[in-house]
Amino acid sequence: ARVQARQLAEQALALDDNLAEAHAALGRISLQEWDWEGAERAFRRAIDANPNYGVARVWYATYLFCMKRFDQAAEQAERAQRLEPTALYVNTMAGMAYLLAGHVDRARATWQRVIDLASRYMAESYLKERNYDQVIVILERALTHTPREPLTLAALAHSYARAGRREEALKLTQDRVRREASGEAQPPFAAIWAYVGLQEYDEAFARMEKAAAARRARLPW
Repeated sequence: ARVQARQLAEQALALDDNLAEAHAALGRISLQEWDWEGAERAFRRAIDANPNYGVARVWYATYLFCMKRFDQAAEQAERAQRLEPTALYVNTMAGMAYLLAGHVDRARATWQRVIDLASRYMAESYLKERNYDQVIVILERALTHTPREPLTLAALAHSYARAGRREEALKLTQDRVRREASGEAQPPFAAIWAYVGLQEYDEAFARMEKAAAARRARLPW
C-alpha cells in the first residue's frame, strides 16, 4: 500500500509540484518507512506550499515527537488545532503531542474535546431523524464533562425546543445571550442553532447574515 501511495503522490507532484496534500502524503509514507530526513523534508515542503493545511502540521508533529523534539511537536499541534478546531483526527493527534511533551492536563482537555465533538456529531445524526429524546440524552451526558461548551449547549437548546420543552430551551438561550453581552466570546452558530430550534427565524437569519459578512468558516455547512 505504501508503494502504491508513493507512486500516486509522485504522479500528483509531477502534475503540480505545489500540492501540499501530495507532499504531506510523501512525508507520512517516509515516516512509516523510517526515512527521517525524507519525512521532515516532505512535511516542511507541504507546510510551505499551504501553511493552513492542518493535517500536514499534525503529521509533522508526529514526526517531531518521534524525534523527541517534543516542544516543537506541541507547537505544530497547536497550530493544527487553530486551523482545524473541529477535526477529530487533528485533535486526537494533537493530544498525543501534548502528552509526550509533558502537558498532561492539556492532552486530557484536547481529548475531552474529541469526545464532545463526536457526541455532538452523533447527536446531529439523531436530529436528522427528529429523535429529540435521544439527542437530549447524548448532549446532557456530554455536558457533564464540559458544562459550558457553547455549541453543545446550543444544540441542547435546539433539541429542548423541538421536543416541546420550550422553557428549558429559553433558559439556555437567554443564559447564552447574557454571556455574549458580558463580552464572553461565543461562536455565532451557537445562537443560530438555538433560535432555529425556538422557531425565532428572524433572529436566526439576522445572525446568519452577520456570520456571512464576517466569512465565518462554518457558514457553508
